[in-house]
Amino acid sequence: MEEHYNPFEDIYIKLTVIEKSLAELITLLKKGNYNSTPEYGGIDLAEKITGLAKQTIYQLVSKRKIPYMKKGKRLYFSNTELLDWIRSGRKSTIDEILNHK
Repeated sequence: MEEHYNPFEDIYIKLTVIEKSLAELITLLKKGNYNSTPEYGGIDLAEKITGLAKQTIYQLVSKRKIPYMKKGKRLYFSNTELLDWIRSGRKSTIDEILNHK
């Protein structure tokens, strides 16, 4: 007896892999392990998030143009606040401006 190819078997296997991956992702999201960047950190975190050089970050801090915290002589930065600061500089595209009217 000859076996026939069943495409539904392939679909079933692929769906099983997708379900497993999705379950793992949901578990990571619930645990909060989806982000390898810490919420708070020093100048190294600010460099990583903004892509700016240390000297530039220090200049922005001295002009109070970047969100930061200071405890003693140490500077601290919040991942969320830095990302919000970057987003606040977003400019609308021409399409957004034209379609907003």
